[in-house]
Amino acid sequence: MFCKKVFFLLLCSVLAVNAQDDDRKGDDFQTLFNGSLESKTVFYGGPLVEYTKIIDQNALAVGGQLGVIFKGRYGLGLVGKGFTALDSFRGKDGDVEKDMRLSAGVGGISLSYVGNFNRAVHFSIFSNVLAGRGNIYEGKDKSKKDRERIVRKTLWGVEPGLGIEFNLTDFFVVNAVVSYRYLTPTEGKLLDFEATDLSGISAGLQFKFGNFGKFNKYMRKIRR
Repeated sequence: MFCKKVFFLLLCSVLAVNAQDDDRKGDDFQTLFNGSLESKTVFYGGPLVEYTKIIDQNALAVGGQLGVIFKGRYGLGLVGKGFTALDSFRGKDGDVEKDMRLSAGVGGISLSYVGNFNRAVHFSIFSNVLAGRGNIYEGKDKSKKDRERIVRKTLWGVEPGLGIEFNLTDFFVVNAVVSYRYLTPTEGKLLDFEATDLSGISAGLQFKFGNFGKFNKYMRKIRR
């Protein structure tokens, strides 16, 4: 509970700072390694990797994203990721206790606001609206293809978060993110687990490849 309060306090603080900071000196897109270029609208895509906990087990999420940033501020995109518990856990299938593993895949829409996008280092806030499926398999040491699936449920959720973005070059941005995932089955429970067992804080990296510094110059050329 303490972690959740700290997370949302940071989220509100970043939002307030970004809302007040409207002092932009030009449209140059600043990078850490190779100068600056002009940018207003950006298309990007790339992988992501995150660490989290599910049912009190260490879990890893791997996925990707596609999106567009309008006017250097407002983002709209698609995000998808699959995560799996790295360790097995003990759970009940009916009245029988078994070794189990959980895996899930979710995807959806991502909305974001980027503060001072043209600066080499800046903040961003985002919220993902997610839907997917969660699976629990029997087995501790068996490979996934050899495990018997105990239950499958449709999941939905939301995932607000914040990040610190680093414009490394005019085509490559790294975003270090922290988010809170609320995830729950659409009907009933995933066995006897509550939404709090599937929800939690995630931390990771998003790698964005795009036309961060060159889009406007290209558009000017083709319009002539």
